[in-house]
Amino acid sequence: MEWNQPYPQQSLKQNNGTLLHGEIIQIGAVKLNSDFSYADKFEINVKPTAYKKINKRIAEMTKIDTKTAENGLEAEYALSSFFEWCGDGFSFVTWGNDDIRVLHENLNYLGLSLSLIPKQNYDLQVAFDYITQKKGRQYSLDYAMEFYGIEETLPRHNAFSDAYYTALVCMELKPHGCFANYRTAETERLSFCDESDYEEFVKDVELVDGTDTVFAFKKMSEEKMLCPSCEKRAELVKKYKQSDLKFALMYKCTVHGRFMSMLRFRSFDNLNVIRAVRNTYRPGIAANKSMKEKAVKWRAV
Repeated sequence: MEWNQPYPQQSLKQNNGTLLHGEIIQIGAVKLNSDFSYADKFEINVKPTAYKKINKRIAEMTKIDTKTAENGLEAEYALSSFFEWCGDGFSFVTWGNDDIRVLHENLNYLGLSLSLIPKQNYDLQVAFDYITQKKGRQYSLDYAMEFYGIEETLPRHNAFSDAYYTALVCMELKPHGCFANYRTAETERLSFCDESDYEEFVKDVELVDGTDTVFAFKKMSEEKMLCPSCEKRAELVKKYKQSDLKFALMYKCTVHGRFMSMLRFRSFDNLNVIRAVRNTYRPGIAANKSMKEKAVKWRAV
């Protein structure tokens, strides 16, 4: 899907208790059979009503200007036609999870039933990494196309073109096993952590059950911490909070002194899991001192 966004000075439109961050202006899809062979295609432009003037950046990227958008079909009709074309017993396969999020938001905004969206959908970006790379990274669609030698014959940043290329990658990948064990694949990807490119800190990733980041922080602050310089057990001195997604812990090593451990959380409601990235800075280095100064501006907890 392609969607328009308001200009920075515009306030977000609200309807049915939903703030609209992105209004769908184009839908494109390719239908595949259960063996990932080609079945059909769908392409439609959607007339915006909340943000009628197309954002300049969106127009440059999608080649859909305000005049072109005005000639699109009414959103309710366009979405109804799309879901009718989808048929029964289908799942969405997307590259990344933004399309499902925006579709969910637009249906809410228009007062249409969320039951139109299948309960089980798949992010092919996750499947591609899980099957071909196993590095826990979010590879671009361009990378996957190059990986399989798929030539770019249609313009990018067009709803149908991007769906078409995603379908071609899916045909090559044939992710039967990954889709059958999708939750395992997604969880394994989240738990992977690249080694840090910098010697100043140690980077770790931990998965915590649930969706409450405050509880996750409490749990992680109770875990023992080793000094990243000598690996001796360190004492927890202070806890800081910037938001429900960013926290910090100050520790003291009897040999090397105080050091910081910075935590960033992201909740994945569909998996009932929280991904916590922890950067623990080595005592005595400039980056650690900088983290100390940053943390003291946060609220102590």
